[in-house]
Amino acid sequence: MGHRSRVSRASWCLGALLLLAGGCGPTWYIDAAFAERLAKEQNKALLFYFKAWDSTQHRNMKMKVFENPAIKKELMDTVNVELEFAWSAPYKNRYKVVQPQVCVMCDPNGKMVYTAKYVNPVPTDEDFLAWLRRAKAEAKPGTSTAPAPSTAEPAEKKAEPSAPKKAEPPAPKKAEPPPPKKIETPI
Repeated sequence: MGHRSRVSRASWCLGALLLLAGGCGPTWYIDAAFAERLAKEQNKALLFYFKAWDSTQHRNMKMKVFENPAIKKELMDTVNVELEFAWSAPYKNRYKVVQPQVCVMCDPNGKMVYTAKYVNPVPTDEDFLAWLRRAKAEAKPGTSTAPAPSTAEPAEKKAEPSAPKKAEPPAPKKAEPPPPKKIETPI
């Protein structure tokens, strides 16, 4: 067996070992439009993290909080987007984020579903994990924390006889505005 073959096999084995050892964590995207499409296609919650790349709080959030195994596990089934606060005006405006170091949870359609989490100072792992779990629960499609419908009344009501209803006259039509005039300008 040649030297090149052994090196290639060793490299392949090392790569496979790293993958199997859990070296893969949650994926963070920097293209918000792509992440929105992905969340919709995969029907997953969408987490926006507005950061200031040069801040100590951002470094501590990445190294301490996002590296916590329980938080990593929670982030594995969301589409995560890391946005530089200074360059993300459309998203800052949409979610009314006025300062960096804020996390916003959205449903798969991009609708904010829970109170944004300000992460400056950096929250404890337990605090952030509790927020993340509550926000994800709100973002799940088809779930709501609205109270369940009352079971006091039967599901189907029997039709009760009532007086015949009078037909209401149709609402008057609104006049349509005239088409815009074409203005010709000499060249």
